[in-house]
Amino acid sequence: MVYVDFLREMMNKKSESKILIWGSYYNAITVSLHFKSELCLFVDSSRLLVKKDSFIQCDKILTSVMALLNEFKDQNIYVIPCSDSWAEILALCIENFPEMKFLLSKNFSILSEKPYQKTLSDSVGGFYPKSVLLNQYVEGELSYPIIIKPIETETIPGTRKKNIIINDADEYQEVNLHYSNLFDQLLASEIVLSAIDGIYSFACLKLNGKILNPWTGKKNIQYPNAFGVFASAETIEDPELYDKGLALANEVDYEGFIQPEFKKCLQTGEYMLMEINFRPMMWHATVLLNGVNIYDGFVPKSLLSEEKFAFSKLMFLPHVLFLLVFGTKIERKIAWGVINGNYNDISFNSADKFLYIKNLIKVVISGVIKKVS
Repeated sequence: MVYVDFLREMMNKKSESKILIWGSYYNAITVSLHFKSELCLFVDSSRLLVKKDSFIQCDKILTSVMALLNEFKDQNIYVIPCSDSWAEILALCIENFPEMKFLLSKNFSILSEKPYQKTLSDSVGGFYPKSVLLNQYVEGELSYPIIIKPIETETIPGTRKKNIIINDADEYQEVNLHYSNLFDQLLASEIVLSAIDGIYSFACLKLNGKILNPWTGKKNIQYPNAFGVFASAETIEDPELYDKGLALANEVDYEGFIQPEFKKCLQTGEYMLMEINFRPMMWHATVLLNGVNIYDGFVPKSLLSEEKFAFSKLMFLPHVLFLLVFGTKIERKIAWGVINGNYNDISFNSADKFLYIKNLIKVVISGVIKKVS
């Protein structure tokens, strides 16, 4: 493990509070904006976007994480994971560091499994799309198109794919040919057809059984179109969305960040649950733009950022630029409106500027390659 030069000196400040943000990509940067910048340290296996003087390198294995946390054991430490892979490791550390405050529970991995989330949805009203474990699937049981997702992991084992879309029986046979050995690790669900801006979210903290700072919002556009990262987002008020998200948050046995994500069905107008995330997502910085710090209550108010933002809507510039050039006609129109509208790209605020521009170019080039291929 390699630490930044000032780390040892910092360890001697026994009473100092620190926010350990696990990740160094866009999501981690947007999380850091909720806190006073001098308190934030970014931990990752490699430095992706953050500045060098606030970065700590740590291998993504349990022994390395435990060793790093042990270095901070005499300080007031708040632990926030920004990816599922970091959260899964950190959940195993919670009982060993009771003096630290973790924004997750030790049951993180179980709750992230798709079959559990379907069961949770069924217990509060049943608004999860029709689904079946792929190793139990019978041809014709689900209506095409269907989406295949991993049950436990972020990506399908052995690949970098988060999901596979199957449009007809021929495509299913193709998937059967290449992935049949993984069928016990995959869930098949009917795809909920929604508008281009039909992705919605509820987010909150749950601490000591209490719901804090609940929020509802929507993605106005994302890339890839139906199952991607947001390009622009905003806060909205919607009683049905709020009630469904709150019901799930109240029902789940979890302490930390809770974010159910929904699609609004074009045929019925009903909100259908896509997944529940149990760690912060990048686009929830929209809450902060609207004057509410979602981490209020997890840390003392004295640690929270007091920065104000000019605009209430959020954009992710790399995807906006890609859609502006390579999107469909309606996507280009929306992206142009974002570029010319009142939107913040706050992922730029605390980044290493050189790394940010380098990664921006990389993201756009990658998108071009995907589009051409």
